Amino acid sequence: MYINHILKRYKLQIDGNRIYDPIRKKYVALTPEERVRQQTLKFMLQRLKVPAGKIGVERSLGSLGDIGNRKRIDICVFGLNDEILAVIECKADYIGSGESPYFQALDYVESLKVQNYFVVDGWDMNGYHYNYSRGQFDPIEGVPTYEELLALTD
Repeated sequence: MYINHILKRYKLQIDGNRIYDPIRKKYVALTPEERVRQQTLKFMLQRLKVPAGKIGVERSLGSLGDIGNRKRIDICVFGLNDEILAVIECKADYIGSGESPYFQALDYVESLKVQNYFVVDGWDMNGYHYNYSRGQFDPIEGVPTYEELLALTD
């Protein structure tokens, strides 16, 4: 789903070469990928109505249950019982959404047994949901709100 026109609307708090992260509650280095991550967080909080307390940013897989795995997830969304509903992989807008970000997200999803994942590159946000009856990930039409994501997950 094309979301660049939406992401551009959100005002980001930038101080020189740093950008404010409302989830981690601190300024972090401003990189092209971090800009996309912060725009995505604003989109999630404001448009998708994901509660701030149900979002994790830059979390290691080890801290999420895959003990010893030091790889980091860009963004994850937690359910009502703090189970992981979705993994979101962010890439700088100039990188595009070729195969690499999808393989990276799938690696995280398989490691943590998550049903939903999204890849966002600042232009598009594409989501996928695991269909147990078909044994594969199917594209999600549009971008679900938090309530819709809760209903989508088994």
